Amino acid sequence: MNQREKSTPQRIALTTGDGLIFVPTADIIYCEAESNYTNVVLTGGKKILVSKVLKEIDEVLSGPDFYRVHSSFLININRIKKLVRGDGGYIVMDNDATVSISRSKRQEFMELFEKF
Repeated sequence: MNQREKSTPQRIALTTGDGLIFVPTADIIYCEAESNYTNVVLTGGKKILVSKVLKEIDEVLSGPDFYRVHSSFLININRIKKLVRGDGGYIVMDNDATVSISRSKRQEFMELFEKF
């Protein structure tokens, strides 16, 4: 079974400095690497600093709803507002944050949406 066939969990436990925060995965807009931590950006403007590297979060969330577009970003594809092809390519998320797409991931990412 490849990554795209695996289902995304409904909720995820995020490890913070003082315990665990349980959030619905649908509320996650994107995750951004920050050294040995990860910022998880949620709907409603909430940000949670998680004491795990992005790779660990990617392993839990990998599936049809989340995509690693860059070494520093894991996005919820259901939260994409706009895909801009120029300027090297970037994504505008629901919260108007812009996320760059790495050169090595650009072609594969664009192919995900060609069927629409």
